[in-house]
Amino acid sequence: MSRHVKEMNVKEFVFIADKGFYSQDNIRMLDEEKLQYIIPLRRNNTLIDFSRFQKADYKKKLHNNFSCQNRIICYYVYEKDGMKLVTFLDEHLRVSEENDYLQRTKRQPEQYAAPGFYEKLHQFGTLTMLYKTSRAIQANEIYEIYKQRNEIEVMFDSIYGSPANPCVFKLQHITFVLKNHSVRKRYVIRMAIVNNSVAISQ
Repeated sequence: MSRHVKEMNVKEFVFIADKGFYSQDNIRMLDEEKLQYIIPLRRNNTLIDFSRFQKADYKKKLHNNFSCQNRIICYYVYEKDGMKLVTFLDEHLRVSEENDYLQRTKRQPEQYAAPGFYEKLHQFGTLTMLYKTSRAIQANEIYEIYKQRNEIEVMFDSIYGSPANPCVFKLQHITFVLKNHSVRKRYVIRMAIVNNSVAISQ
């Protein structure tokens, strides 16, 4: 993969993946290639430390925050198993997800049991990133870089939906093989360079 990046003549870049990309094998591959990355984790990932949100007075202890799109985003940075992580909390999103889950317990009680609400309560509104960069990077940078990925996805849809659409971005399909136990998995990655970031999507 690093060879393809060199061919694209990018001096400083960060890979941005989606939540389905994370696996120990994928991280090992990125590290072996000496690549920088920002990878969101699914909320059930055991790397995530939700302990701070499980305390009744967690809001008093979350002193780190920044503003993004007129929302206050709280966060905390930590390490686990030698990896750097940052967990964000969007209070506006948390309230929305809580309400949505409770509504579903009324409409679909067989799938959304009320006890499950309290089990997930500390996860609502959160987003956790696993990251590795060559320079010190601020939490708000990580958050904003990841949010740019939505713009990139829109760009992908526009480009692939209209072959005649001119594009100022460099795009390239990359195929690489990962070993997962005895199974060789093949991934096709879409890449785009936006503001010195490389977004990748399976």
